[in-house]
Amino acid sequence: MSRLRLVLLLLALFVIALLYQRPTLIAPLNIYDEGIIVFGATRVMDGQVPYRDFWTQYSPAQLYVLAALFKTLGKQIMVERWWDVSIRAALMLGMGALATQLSSRKGGLLVWLIGLLWITYYGFFGYPIFQGLLFSVLSIGAFTKALVQSVISVIPSASEEPRSSDSPSQERTRPFAALRVTSFTCKYFIVSGVLLGIAALFRHDMAVYVGAAQSIVVFGHALTDTARPLPERVGIGLKRWRWLALSAVVTVLPVVIYLLIQVPASELLNQLFIFPLTIFPKVRDLPYPEFKGQLDDLPFYAPFLIYGVAGGIALVRLWHKRDVATAWGALSLVLFGLFGWNQARVRSDIIHTVQFFVPAIVLLPVLIQAGTRRASLPGYICATVAITLTLAFSINPIAYYLEIRKRPDNLDVQRNLKLALPIAQGAQMSSEQIFAVQTIQGLTQPGEMVYVGLSNHSRVFANDVMFYFVMDRPSPTRYHEIHPGLVNTVAVQQEMIADFERHQVRYLVLTNMFEGAREPNDSALDSKITLLDDYIKAHYQQAHTLGSYRILKRRN
Repeated sequence: MSRLRLVLLLLALFVIALLYQRPTLIAPLNIYDEGIIVFGATRVMDGQVPYRDFWTQYSPAQLYVLAALFKTLGKQIMVERWWDVSIRAALMLGMGALATQLSSRKGGLLVWLIGLLWITYYGFFGYPIFQGLLFSVLSIGAFTKALVQSVISVIPSASEEPRSSDSPSQERTRPFAALRVTSFTCKYFIVSGVLLGIAALFRHDMAVYVGAAQSIVVFGHALTDTARPLPERVGIGLKRWRWLALSAVVTVLPVVIYLLIQVPASELLNQLFIFPLTIFPKVRDLPYPEFKGQLDDLPFYAPFLIYGVAGGIALVRLWHKRDVATAWGALSLVLFGLFGWNQARVRSDIIHTVQFFVPAIVLLPVLIQAGTRRASLPGYICATVAITLTLAFSINPIAYYLEIRKRPDNLDVQRNLKLALPIAQGAQMSSEQIFAVQTIQGLTQPGEMVYVGLSNHSRVFANDVMFYFVMDRPSPTRYHEIHPGLVNTVAVQQEMIADFERHQVRYLVLTNMFEGAREPNDSALDSKITLLDDYIKAHYQQAHTLGSYRILKRRN
């Protein structure tokens, strides 16, 4: 295929993916997860620095990119959602390209199609896992290309003479014959490292998984060259890993330096690593779903089967010295997917299976190809399993999409929203949220700080962070995200009270919509810490009630 035809094909697939996702843009506002992202971006746009001026567990890139888009295109929810679906469309191309490397063009198109169904099915606009996954997949693609070139670009050492018994074809295909990394190979290791660094800026946890998988593979690829002395094999592995690691570090380092200048190192460590590793699992843990043999089980259990079979196929190819580089590339993807299970096991709902499940989709053509290349019973079994899973994977996403298509997009809520809240135009909101936003906007001036919280701050599940974004008023405290294990602690409530006093906040918007939420984790426990609630009772009185929202005004 010529380069022009390839570009046109990729452009066509990208546009098709955008058009396919367009009907989902009308989805109701996600008042917590999506609100965290868009309001965090708003605070960045206003000159604030994450981790210092507001608390967040997310890597910084998504917030800064959205802040730039809001400044350029306007602060509207559709700017964020179109950015999101564009990234997902690009992710489909990256997944298809990687599947093509590991199998064939037909396999790449199959992965693009199944991936498109699932990426649309996930929903959760603004969630930066798709940005992290895009650059992780691209990094693994460049990494696989580097491994291929390290096999093709063989440079014999001066100390080794070609054996007379080796035919030219045998010498070309000797799997681990590369004695040193050529500049051509280094280029792809560098590209892979840069992409890995960008992935870290969007999702640092995902970059750790990719980096660990690539480190294992790069040394495995070098050390299994048993025809070389061990020191030489170690040197080859270290050289390749050095290019990969250094390019990733150089990509991330300017951002790290900037943040360390602006933010205390203790805050960075706590918000990005300590809290997610210690407190988050306690307050957000969801038990892994029991296997019931239903379609809903697929994202939680099918990847184990796919990774096991794909890993076995890769090991067999390495044993028989066939397609060595792509076999190692497949192993890196298998390891990345298995490492991603860490998130799925902590909070076991569908959206947190993304980095565990999506890499498994890319490996489906590898299983199918195993049955079509060589006529054997194991190959036929692999292909049958893959085809069956492919069909099963399609059912829920297609049913969901057909349901979305049936929903009218000219709801009365939408007409009211276009007139009242242009910032949220195009998405659905509840009537009571619209009325509450209109009321607080009428009571305050643009730029006046308003706190959006809960009726009870001693037991915390979530809060309406999106309210900040649509009412277009700043938060007086660092904690616009009310997270369990954080806001219901003494230190944080004392800090928030000091913020209210310092800014003399006139109005609060409190809601009880989450009081009935109960999960089997520590978020269901009442901390009995009522400092903030007692302060609010003493200093504020109720002014308006709008459904589950209460607007409180500061006492004179």
